[in-house]
Amino acid sequence: MRASGTGLALLLLNAGGTHGSPAARAARGMLAPETLDALVQAKKQSWTTEQLVQVLSTHKMGSSVQTKEDAAPVVYPVIPDWCAPGGGYCQVNKPNSTYPSMYDTSGRECTACLVPSSAEVGYGGVAINSSTITKQQWADGKPISVAPDYIVRDDCIEATDPTEFLLRRLSKQTYKYSGAQADLYPGYTNGWCYFGLQTTVAYGFANRDNRWQGKSIDLRGDNAPFVTCANSGSCTYDYHYCKYNGFLNVTTRTKVSEGFESVNAYARDFCAWKEAQGYDLDGMIGLQMLNANTVDEDSPMHAPTKDQAEFIGAWLCSMGGLDGHGGKHSEGPAGDMSYCAYTYGDMNPTHPGEFCMYDECDGWDPLTGLPISEYHTASGSYTGTMDLQYTQPLPS
Repeated sequence: MRASGTGLALLLLNAGGTHGSPAARAARGMLAPETLDALVQAKKQSWTTEQLVQVLSTHKMGSSVQTKEDAAPVVYPVIPDWCAPGGGYCQVNKPNSTYPSMYDTSGRECTACLVPSSAEVGYGGVAINSSTITKQQWADGKPISVAPDYIVRDDCIEATDPTEFLLRRLSKQTYKYSGAQADLYPGYTNGWCYFGLQTTVAYGFANRDNRWQGKSIDLRGDNAPFVTCANSGSCTYDYHYCKYNGFLNVTTRTKVSEGFESVNAYARDFCAWKEAQGYDLDGMIGLQMLNANTVDEDSPMHAPTKDQAEFIGAWLCSMGGLDGHGGKHSEGPAGDMSYCAYTYGDMNPTHPGEFCMYDECDGWDPLTGLPISEYHTASGSYTGTMDLQYTQPLPS
């Protein structure tokens, strides 16, 4: 990808709105206020790419990013406004910011490092740091299950400057651990963990829960003071993003319902299909993802185009999955597949272009999400949207 320095600055600034896929909304938290100020200057002064990269390299990814050594013992940089009842992350609501800043169990700033916060969804216990799990507990592929407690990875967030995510190949951050790290559960890292970006995906893999992300992102604000649809417009974006990628069809819903191994195998098939379509899964960078998520703030839809949504679907593969799997072998999309199938109901053809979510939809269950069906109904009020013409990229 080639662009002028001014072009790069514009892309980053345009990506700073309130809409976008779960990963894009999380990525915005990676840029500290002083970094955004620098980008404003870059835009005004028509800096070259080299000048912009030099400036980006001098700024940390967030206002309180720390190295692992700096982060122990746990000392949150500010007093949190809310913490998950069982532990796992805390958040701070900052002035003039749509989304709260989040901090993991090691006190490092993370983005969308969410955990389920309710016994209603099967997790009424406490957070367990992955570093406390011994090699004997998970060696030779032994399944790990600690429910109603849950595992949070305290080995994540190794990136410390924005150029790592924005300008370097994301596939480089998916690999198996070696040496002293080899005994750390689960024995590998990926883009979700390395960058601390939408870290809930990495947590879902660690807990071997095929519905983890759906249970963790609560856009109603019932189980956590998260940003609701009414305040962000993000649900309309996400519904269309899910729809365009086929994450709401019967096949995806069935694979999610069948269990952890099934949805991950389906995610690998999805990535192989994306590579066959011509997407460079091993060469993608974070800046491309943010660019694809740029939505016209004046648009009443606040929704992606089909091309934008499908690019983000491919980008999920580049972030990596289980056991060092990347590219066409990646399970990276499994988290968003879970979130989409759990959360959104497609109300076509009874209400073309409209959708329901959570318990607005008839038959929704907090443990399993939406029933397996191509379309859903809502007997009461529901979250709607304007009509769009859809195509489904995967057969159902």
